[in-house]
Amino acid sequence: MPSGLVRKEKGASLIEVLVAVVILSIGILGIAGIQIVSLQQNRGALLRLEALQLANDIIDRMRANPNQMYAQVLYADLPPNSPDCVISSCSPPQMKNYDIAQWKCAINSLDLGGQIMSQCTKYAFANRLPNGSGAILNQTSNSVCDVNAGEVCVAIRWRVAGSDNFDTVLLRTSEN
Repeated sequence: MPSGLVRKEKGASLIEVLVAVVILSIGILGIAGIQIVSLQQNRGALLRLEALQLANDIIDRMRANPNQMYAQVLYADLPPNSPDCVISSCSPPQMKNYDIAQWKCAINSLDLGGQIMSQCTKYAFANRLPNGSGAILNQTSNSVCDVNAGEVCVAIRWRVAGSDNFDTVLLRTSEN
């Protein structure tokens, strides 16, 4: 081999390979982070959709029983005791209590100790929103949303996962 010629190496050096691996690892971590955020946002959207469905459900029940005043149901109120209006006929006031009990239990059927409330044991669908609560408010009982005379506000809130914050859905409608 002549002494004046410099030999060129072919291939990648160890440092080049390590840099490529680091860049690839950062990219994979970024993609994993985006996936986690996407899953959290998807869960939030699912809970908002569930809350909207529950708000529309109680509004439909209010319209089906127009002579009863559903307002003045507060977040802290427990589901009322009511007869099962599916297996027996109920008066309009009993139907109102049944509707509110079913609605409150569907939002959250657990008491502060994490046990199922006795009023909620007869309903198959329960506890749809984590630490959820619902309220039906009119102009006199309302500090949550603006309503005019003759309107009610259906408010449903639930705790955001990993946080002390609440998400809330508010729907306004006429009382009857």
